[in-house]
Amino acid sequence: MDRKDWLIFSGNFESEELARDYFIPYWEPEPDENATDEEYYAWESRNPIWKLEKQLGKAIDPCFTEFHGDFYSIYQALTPVDQIKFMGRVSDVNRYFLIIQFDAIENGEDLISDLSSDKISLPDNVKYLGAYRPLTYG
Repeated sequence: MDRKDWLIFSGNFESEELARDYFIPYWEPEPDENATDEEYYAWESRNPIWKLEKQLGKAIDPCFTEFHGDFYSIYQALTPVDQIKFMGRVSDVNRYFLIIQFDAIENGEDLISDLSSDKISLPDNVKYLGAYRPLTYG
């Protein structure tokens, strides 16, 4: 696995908003100026909220992730060999996708091993599609 390779996840959600809520980190509204220090610190410790990262149990740098609402843009960005692999794993229910660059993941090799051996249980509507090499490599 090379540090520039991509891990791709797919999800079947009722809306793009729900997909983004799962795949992309977000912040709760900041407490108002009347909040106590304890309330503010509690807010800081809860945020950002990133459901996928929490489920995977690994720190992920969100700057190296990319959300997609269609598979074709991902397909076009892959090497020919990985295009075939990708198409073999995508189905009609895969409506939304998240690409995570491998080097954005703390202990990425461990994560791939855990995903491959089913040690990490994802929701029924979310799938790990595998690791892929992008065409724009380097």
